[in-house]
Amino acid sequence: MMNGAKLIRIPANVAAGSLGLLWLLLMACCGCTAVSADLDKSESPLVPLQKSAQQIEVEVVFVRVPDSTELAVDRLWEQVDEQAIPAQQRRRLWKNGFRAGIVGTQLPVRLAEILQRASSIEGDGTVQFNTADAEGLGVTRRRMFLQRGRNGELVAAPVQAELQVLHVNDSELQGDTFYDAQPQFSILAQRTGDGRVELTLVPELHFGEYRQRYVPGEGMFRLDNSRDKKVFEQLKIQASVSAGQIVMLGAQAERSGSLGYQFFTDTTATPLGRKLLLVRVAETSFGSIFDRAELADSER
Repeated sequence: MMNGAKLIRIPANVAAGSLGLLWLLLMACCGCTAVSADLDKSESPLVPLQKSAQQIEVEVVFVRVPDSTELAVDRLWEQVDEQAIPAQQRRRLWKNGFRAGIVGTQLPVRLAEILQRASSIEGDGTVQFNTADAEGLGVTRRRMFLQRGRNGELVAAPVQAELQVLHVNDSELQGDTFYDAQPQFSILAQRTGDGRVELTLVPELHFGEYRQRYVPGEGMFRLDNSRDKKVFEQLKIQASVSAGQIVMLGAQAERSGSLGYQFFTDTTATPLGRKLLLVRVAETSFGSIFDRAELADSER
């Protein structure tokens, strides 16, 4: 005994287990203390997603226009370069109720006002606003980070229990009915050698129930949970854009029941409203000389 302390002897077979348990308890306590001391409660441990060098940031804006302002929409189309879409493709789109064109860097005043309101939306969201001329517009804004060479999904309208569509394929009029159907675009962004970006949008209808199936990918099969889809490859829209330019899509107002009508008419609202889709690339220039070299290698 030293300084009043008693020496207690612990049998060897008990000491091993007890000391091991004591060691785990000490480690747990110390570990928790270290984490709680270093982590500020006011900060989130989750780091926001950032765009990688291999991705292209695309801003997508849907504008819902009430019936009362359709004339204003028609006037807006007068300032859109629809000739930027090849003539043959424009005819295909027109027969199926679509309109498409490119808006230059000098934005029409009305469109610039709409985009200014859309830019006030934080992240992905929706805003309703009334302008000085009493036009009641609804705007939805979304940011997408597209991986080069991989398609993204862009939903154009909510799911409809029954969707009847008329579409023209090689001058042949066809009618189809889809159940639990949702209009979508497959969107692809590719950098070109001159620093521009080529946008490709393909209309699709996803329908039916979700099913699990095995699909090929990167040397192996993967389990995919998806629905059936009808792809309208002949109606794809391709446009090469520079910084500040916008691809604008909408419907031919007089072609009720067409595919374009189903994509760009808000049938869930009363009264019905027309929609416009604006797609703008956030940046088009290459980040570094290494990006240019990588693009050159991929084109060989």
